[in-house]
Amino acid sequence: MACTHCATCRRLTSKIGLERRGFFRRTESLNAPEVQVGAPELLKMFAIRATSAKVATELLSDPVCEWLTGSGGNFHYEISQDRVLAYGWRRYVAGTGPLRAALGLAEQLSR
Repeated sequence: MACTHCATCRRLTSKIGLERRGFFRRTESLNAPEVQVGAPELLKMFAIRATSAKVATELLSDPVCEWLTGSGGNFHYEISQDRVLAYGWRRYVAGTGPLRAALGLAEQLSR
């Protein structure tokens, strides 16, 4: 069983969902409470759900928030362990948009 004290173990057992807000946006909600972490602009664009608010705070640094509210703002995201899932609806289903968005967020998180 993983310890819950070190940052590495907390990150490996935590999940974060970034659900884009909007009337025509449909997300698959992560089964976790909504947390108020990140920049105010991020909170306007996304509902953030996390199993650990502490890990969400660590991951959603200012550069990550800037990217999400800029070029990464068209998708919904889930972060689990070392994986990033980006998904959207309609025009992005057949293209490479979600893949590019997931890779972009993964790059921001690895800095």
